[in-house]
Amino acid sequence: MFGVLDLSKPTVLYYVVLVGFLAGFLLIFRIINSPFGEVLKSIRENEQRAISLGYRTDQYKFLAFVLSGTLAGFAGALRCSWRRMPRSPTCIGRCRARSC
Repeated sequence: MFGVLDLSKPTVLYYVVLVGFLAGFLLIFRIINSPFGEVLKSIRENEQRAISLGYRTDQYKFLAFVLSGTLAGFAGALRCSWRRMPRSPTCIGRCRARSC
């Protein structure tokens, strides 16, 4: 991992994934309990009411979409590290030939 951590050791990899999970969980918890999260909850419950209160619901929904995509990509990167997937598309053919 960036030349700092050796992810070939299972213990190091476990703690990297654990820290990544906790960071993602705390980020989600912080977002839900922030004013931004409250606006998202109000949009979920009644979008027309949120619009009437002056919130730009399209922008909030777009930002929620971007955040969910970012977290999904982060989770996918952690899973690839855990599964020891190849890092480039050129390695995929070689990996299948060796039946990784």
